[in-house]
Amino acid sequence: MTEDAPPGSTVSLVRELDGVYYAVSPLLAAVIDRIKQRTSADAIFELLREKHPRLEKHQLHGVLSQLFGAYGLSIEQHNGAAGTCFSFAPDPAAGDGRHRSRYLQAAWTLLPNGLANRLSGCLTWLYTPLSATMMLASLAGLLLVFCARDGWRALSLTVLSDAGGLTPAQLLAVTAAVGLSFVFHELGHSSAALLFGIRVRRIGIGLYWIFPVLFSDVTAVWSLGRRQRLLVDVGGIYFQALACIPLLLFGILTGDPGWRTAAACGVAVNTLTVVTNLNPLLRYDGYWMYSDLFGIPNLRKQSTALMHTLYHSLWHAARRARLWPLIRGNGVLFLYAVLSLLFSLFFSYYVIRSMLASVANLPGFLLAVKAVLHGAAALALPLAAVEQLLVRLWSLLPLAVMPLLLLYVMAELYLFFKPGGRHGRALGFRKVEIH
Repeated sequence: MTEDAPPGSTVSLVRELDGVYYAVSPLLAAVIDRIKQRTSADAIFELLREKHPRLEKHQLHGVLSQLFGAYGLSIEQHNGAAGTCFSFAPDPAAGDGRHRSRYLQAAWTLLPNGLANRLSGCLTWLYTPLSATMMLASLAGLLLVFCARDGWRALSLTVLSDAGGLTPAQLLAVTAAVGLSFVFHELGHSSAALLFGIRVRRIGIGLYWIFPVLFSDVTAVWSLGRRQRLLVDVGGIYFQALACIPLLLFGILTGDPGWRTAAACGVAVNTLTVVTNLNPLLRYDGYWMYSDLFGIPNLRKQSTALMHTLYHSLWHAARRARLWPLIRGNGVLFLYAVLSLLFSLFFSYYVIRSMLASVANLPGFLLAVKAVLHGAAALALPLAAVEQLLVRLWSLLPLAVMPLLLLYVMAELYLFFKPGGRHGRALGFRKVEIH
């Protein structure tokens, strides 16, 4: 018995197995429920025999073990006076990584579940219609007042070029404000989930590709409806926008140009974060919004599987007839797959260009090193030489990080075109919101 779903299938029934949520058939959902309720083995056997009449009673334990082994679980059999029943237990062969998100690495907890849920509970009032209307109206009004003096440049990334003129105290303050706004973003997800009775597991920090990100683990929202999950998705962006209110208010009230610039830099970073989060091609909030809006779990994996199927169907005459029906039946997923492929190609081009530019700066870096060493040997190290060395060193940063990004993108592209099928454990889905 297998429980494979075709690409683009929507979530119909969702069940939790050892902390991970899966889209399953009605039959498998009924089996899971009965095992969790410690229903008798006889009742489970009769349920399965309706669809699999050849199943023998002595085969039941083996069949269940094989089926749920794909989910990283083992089936334990219990014999008692009331009869035989089963229970789930973690499969030792699954290892400790079954709860980890494959795209989020090296995760550390910032706010444990108790503290995160207490803070979230204090913020749920921001989702009442009256509160949301008043907050968004206040944000719009403050934006107009703030930009009336400096123009809309104050909201663009060009204002970050003025950050070089800030004092250390101003730089520290704006860095702290931006950091707090990122935490507030994650509280937006967890407080929205709490509205529907879902508690966040933790709020933490990890690595997405090679970039540090904050995350809110609200996996249990998969038990909610799509509209409720969409509110959780949007919650982070909503809170990130609200985080601009104190910055704008401070920038309006202060008379110091430097502090006003610092406030503008904070607003610009938050604005960029909101725009970036709306991109569904990265696994940020926009990704989950796309997934929940169209009811497609494991959006990235399913789009890759669809492109893989279409690509290999091109080379088989017997399969070409199914290409157009497959595309037409999975139009939303196909659109995402094409956009993802184009984005991967464009990003690869950008990474390669950045690496070549860094290589071109390598001779200048070596000359800067030579100048610094020469000055150090003469006990007359010029400050200008040190500054030039730091500038050149910064220009070589892409050589340190870009190859890792390129390898990741190349691996994603390889999955589109590799021969053969895709095998592995049953695919659950995690709900990890990152800014």
